[in-house]
Amino acid sequence: MRRFARSLVALAALALLAGAAAFWSLGGADGVQQRAIKRLLQDQRAELFEDGRLHVFTLGTGSPQPGGRRNPVATAVIAGEEFLLIDAGEGASRTIGQLRLPLQRITGVFITHWHSDHFSGLGQILNMSW
Repeated sequence: MRRFARSLVALAALALLAGAAAFWSLGGADGVQQRAIKRLLQDQRAELFEDGRLHVFTLGTGSPQPGGRRNPVATAVIAGEEFLLIDAGEGASRTIGQLRLPLQRITGVFITHWHSDHFSGLGQILNMSW
C-alpha cells in the first residue's frame, strides 16, 4: 500500500512538473494571456464585415426600470466596414461579447436621447474597446 501511495505521489509530482514546463514554454502567464487574446480576436465575427450585408443586433430592448430579464436599450448595426452602436444601455458590452462582436471595431456611437437607460453602458463600451 505504501509503495502505491509513493508511486501516486511521484506520478502527481511528474504531472505537476510537466504542466509547469508546458506553461513556461508558452511564455508563462503573459504568453498564455496573449494567446487567449489573439484567439478571441481571431474568433470574432470578421465575416460580418465582409459579406456586404446589413446586420442589426438588438442588444437590449428593456425599460429603465430595474429588474426583469432584458437589458436597457442598445442596438448594433454592421454595414460594410462600419460598426455603429445606437444607444448604449447598461449591459450592452456584455451582450456584444456574448455575440462575439468586435468592440474594437466600433466606428461610431449614436445616442438617441439623454435618458440614462440609453447611455448608462457607454463607459463600459469605451473601457472595453481599447
